Amino acid sequence: MPDCTAEKAVFCVMTRVLELSVLVYVQVPIHLHTNWDSFYMEMLMLGGLAAYLLNFLAGKNKNSRLAHSWLAAHRQLLEENFSVIGRFLTSRV
Repeated sequence: MPDCTAEKAVFCVMTRVLELSVLVYVQVPIHLHTNWDSFYMEMLMLGGLAAYLLNFLAGKNKNSRLAHSWLAAHRQLLEENFSVIGRFLTSRV
């Protein structure tokens, strides 16, 4: 260790920090090594979420098209029979 006087205090502190910050690599047990085989459940879950999302978007689009086509086909009947609702019971003449 270098001579630590008041003039060299910063140098002594930095030297000590460097001495303490030496990395030591330890041997990791084989069962704690990570590889892609360890994440098969997460991969299955991501695949399931992707399938769910695609099914949701396809169903939403199909339902929207079905509802709009049904409304277009039955709009006249609905306007004839239910045009008074929401207009304070006054009819169109």
